[in-house]
Amino acid sequence: MRQSAIISNAISNIQKDLLSQPLQLLSGVDILGNASSALGHMSKGVAALSMDKKFIQGRQRQEKVEDLGDVIREGGGALAKGLFRGVTGILTKPLEGAKSSGVEGFVQGVGKGIIGAAAQPVSGVLDLLSKTTEGANAMRMKIQAALTSEEQLLRRRLPRVISGDNLLRPYDEYKAQGQVILQLAESGSFLGQVDLFKVRGKFALSDAYEDHFMLPKGRVLIVTHRRVVLLQQPLSVVLHQKKFSPAKDPCSILWDVLWDDLVTMELTHGKKEQPKAPPSCVILYLRSKTIEPKDQVRKVKCNHESNQAFQVYTAIEQAMNTYGPNQLKGRHRKKVTRPYSPASSDSMSHEGVSAWSAAQLPPPIPARSLFGSSPS
Repeated sequence: MRQSAIISNAISNIQKDLLSQPLQLLSGVDILGNASSALGHMSKGVAALSMDKKFIQGRQRQEKVEDLGDVIREGGGALAKGLFRGVTGILTKPLEGAKSSGVEGFVQGVGKGIIGAAAQPVSGVLDLLSKTTEGANAMRMKIQAALTSEEQLLRRRLPRVISGDNLLRPYDEYKAQGQVILQLAESGSFLGQVDLFKVRGKFALSDAYEDHFMLPKGRVLIVTHRRVVLLQQPLSVVLHQKKFSPAKDPCSILWDVLWDDLVTMELTHGKKEQPKAPPSCVILYLRSKTIEPKDQVRKVKCNHESNQAFQVYTAIEQAMNTYGPNQLKGRHRKKVTRPYSPASSDSMSHEGVSAWSAAQLPPPIPARSLFGSSPS
């Protein structure tokens, strides 16, 4: 199975190289671009020989082409105008010259008409060739961008969330964004104001996403099946008030607390808040071996204009009760068949009730599960 995957991956890479290498060669030399520019200059010079101001001004109003439709519209239009102006100029130029300057103007108009009959169709043909090569160059650039640009190959939606219980639930875009934030979170070694040795995805394989909350000042609180994590959005996003993109703006990890280290929680008010207002802070009390206050407490500042603190408290409490250390002993004793596994004779109770009943649904997977790790 692994060998077939490697072979298919190698074949796809070879196919991609076979397509991209000729395009990169053409882009380096820019044959199509140079040809289009040369044909355009030749058409401009030939059009100037016709001494037809309206025809020259009409060429200057041509637009750039980006696809086959633009080639037909611009190039075909230039060819049609060149042929039409060249043929009709044999009659119109002498009449215009005679009207403005008499016999002398008539003679000059005859000369302009003859020259225009030869120059303007040639200019139209050159414009058609120029627009054709310009359109081919534009299509080549689009194909090259599709092969090389990462933004062109992004998936349509973020991956579905699979929580710690390993159950498949309906797709939730908000939770999918939180899962990406968790999987791309960075940890690093700090030296003064410089963040060194960044490691992305510290909890990508060890933790299953449960819930997350967007806090003030660009902070993000994420609850997993093993811990609670506080993240900080990039300073470039916070300072410039840019739109935060979970897939492009990896957050840095400020702290994390395992369920084994969490003793209790408390809802409190901020310093400037009224006592009757809803609490806006959640304080986590930790089990620490040191006597330093900063090692015993973690404070989560929430939005004081809503009940976000209650929501954070509830999410942490629910995850703690589901995956915390107090739930491990009872779960290891009970081995329940999953609802999607095939029923067997051993899974039937004495009353004839199948293992598919609500009472037999499996509990969530404990915190020390094999989530994210390869089977032994």
